[in-house]
Amino acid sequence: MAIVDFKDVPVGASFTYNNKTYQKISPVKVSCCTTLNAIANDEIQNKIMVRPLEKVEVNEQQ
Repeated sequence: MAIVDFKDVPVGASFTYNNKTYQKISPVKVSCCTTLNAIANDEIQNKIMVRPLEKVEVNEQQ
């Protein structure tokens, strides 16, 4: 596993952030100030916004 900036994670890749596994998605604009760009692997409805320079742990490809 590698620690990288979130902006460097490709769309569709799985990563760990705050001890939870997510998958990066194409950005979804919610309002003028909020864009969702990740979805929890265990809860499909749980979408979050991760800042581009936030450090995340990329899970190895299977």
